[in-house]
Amino acid sequence: MSTVQFDGFSRDTFSFFKELSENNDRKWFDGQRDRYQESILAPAQALVETLGKRLARKNPELCYDSRTNGAGSIFRLHRDTRFSKDKSPYKTNLGMLFWFPGEGNKKENPGFYFHLEATGALMYGGLHCLPRDKLASYREAVTDEASGKKLRAILRKLNRAGLETGGSYYKRVPQGYPADHVHADLLRYNALWVRSEKIPKKTAQSGSELLTRCQKFCQAAAPLNYWLLEHT
Repeated sequence: MSTVQFDGFSRDTFSFFKELSENNDRKWFDGQRDRYQESILAPAQALVETLGKRLARKNPELCYDSRTNGAGSIFRLHRDTRFSKDKSPYKTNLGMLFWFPGEGNKKENPGFYFHLEATGALMYGGLHCLPRDKLASYREAVTDEASGKKLRAILRKLNRAGLETGGSYYKRVPQGYPADHVHADLLRYNALWVRSEKIPKKTAQSGSELLTRCQKFCQAAAPLNYWLLEHT
């Protein structure tokens, strides 16, 4: 990895995604490849390396990788349109993942996710989807008195800090669990995440301000990730 310092995203980063949403086709993108490299990938790689190193000071097992081929932290811009009615070839956002090691691929393990689009940025913590085997472990942990109580306390603290939490999916409590369980709402989850407030474009254009904002969020979200690591 290089030692490039992250200095923020440029105004053109946000202009690029706005224009891409209006010209989502290969012909337009082919004429913008140099711009994509300069305004999107270069600062994204710098952010992965700079933020990754900072987060790893308190989360030494955290994984990050600045490769841009989809094998690292930075998600590819190309969409998989095989099973989608929307055949637009490109995503209109930048995504990158800092993940904790575990079974399965990186997206199946807890971590921190950075999302940037034309209107600003967001950060997430937790798991966007619980695989079947982890979903079973999660439900058992929710119904355990000690671990269920601890999770509830973590979520309450995050909500008091003004952060949104969620993951609800099923309309009913899954079969085999009492519908009136004290944590019935959590049993209907198939994901468990916490989301930051919207990060303005101006903040994302400042390297120091964005890094501080991301670090503060990750520090708050870390207990949720560690609960998931322990119980799924």
